[in-house]
Amino acid sequence: MENVWQELINEALTDLVERTSAPVPGAKLRGAIAQLARQRGLDFPPAGVRKFTELVEAFPADFILQRRPGSDVLVVPASRAELLAIEQPGAAPAAARIRQDIFDALTKVPVPAHGLPYYEPEKDLVLWIREGDQPPQTAVAMPATTLEEELALRAAFIEEAEPVDTGKDALAASLATTRPLRDFSDAVQEFGLVRKWHAFRVARLATRLREWSVRTSLPWQPSWVDATEFRSTAASLAAPVSLDNKRHLLEISSLLTEEDLARISVPMDIVLRLLAKK
Repeated sequence: MENVWQELINEALTDLVERTSAPVPGAKLRGAIAQLARQRGLDFPPAGVRKFTELVEAFPADFILQRRPGSDVLVVPASRAELLAIEQPGAAPAAARIRQDIFDALTKVPVPAHGLPYYEPEKDLVLWIREGDQPPQTAVAMPATTLEEELALRAAFIEEAEPVDTGKDALAASLATTRPLRDFSDAVQEFGLVRKWHAFRVARLATRLREWSVRTSLPWQPSWVDATEFRSTAASLAAPVSLDNKRHLLEISSLLTEEDLARISVPMDIVLRLLAKK
């Protein structure tokens, strides 16, 4: 693919991102590129390109194209992966999420029983290698977190989020307990900051993920970060939930709209059990 198209995509995308500070929908980016092409006397799309997405994906080191089932694709500069956590104004509520195995590798404080996280590029998955075990030759060490880093991230959120009333003091106090990570999550839930914390955390993780991929010369994989509608998470409420996941269930429910909640079916035996406790 000629460099001129990389330049046109970069010019159009940079302009749109500077104006919106958000990911750019594919249709909007396509129109901007088409206009630039006309100004330079170029045929758009270029010969041999059947789909607009093929043009963008021809430059994986420069741009990230994020597919969303049932919705337009989103495009961001490869250096601005954190933008994938930004919601589109006027669009259906969306929540960017880090793929679960990647998320665990970036957020779980390593313990000897589980080892350290490594990424296997050929299989696009995360492996946890315990001390003394040898990782595959192609595996790349991931940037494991520490308790200090996790506490610092939450402290940064408290300063940026500026919760009203006593929320800021409560969140700060939660970080000084014997179980700070769990108590912080409880406080975030109590003060209705789950959605803000989620967006803040994913943005920071996406940036960290991108910096790691550049540092290790690994190409960005669109599956690492996914943007989905909040309502799609309602389906996960039907899945079996363990005692350890009750807190996560509460966090998910807080993200749902009244319309979403109305679509959830609760088994009759659970309803009867709850009524019996009143």
